[in-house]
Amino acid sequence: MSRWSIPLLITVDAGTDAELLADTVVLPSTGKGVAFNPKSGLVYVAHDGGSTVSVINPATHTIVQTIGVGSTPTTIAVDPTMGAMGVVYVTVNGTNNVAIIQAATGVVTDSVSASQPDGIAVDPNLHRVYVGTTYIYGGLAVFDNGPGGPQPARYIPVAQTAYDNPVRVAYNGANGKVYAVMPSLNHITRLQF
Repeated sequence: MSRWSIPLLITVDAGTDAELLADTVVLPSTGKGVAFNPKSGLVYVAHDGGSTVSVINPATHTIVQTIGVGSTPTTIAVDPTMGAMGVVYVTVNGTNNVAIIQAATGVVTDSVSASQPDGIAVDPNLHRVYVGTTYIYGGLAVFDNGPGGPQPARYIPVAQTAYDNPVRVAYNGANGKVYAVMPSLNHITRLQF
């Protein structure tokens, strides 16, 4: 069996662009989203063909915890400034929500409803979460998660035509801007500022 026929988490040395074969971790099922928590030093992998997130210790190359989040988790973002070890956000497309995991315990403590969530990004200064969606006439879902707990999502209407959705998002901490990729019907991609 080829190593490429099984799901893996691979590591690449950013200084040399070389794959670090010794750091490879075999995953229990196909992974889609991945995020690193700089506060805990752990890696989180969403298994979109299932309902779990694997928590991986990159120092030992082992899965140290499996967290149930709901059907079809897709992408992950980390707010390292929330809680004792940070907060992990997982878009869960099958249940139309964002699962909120306390990194210190690995427990899902809350969720926020978001219509067909896909990409996700976090502003760690404001504890604001931006969620790309894939539903018709999509908007960019936004919610805050402060000391009072997560607030309901509100939608920034950015779609100009049906299925013109802000699918993937990124946050730039240097300028406070959020970037959303919106594939239109003719498959041209543009950035929404």
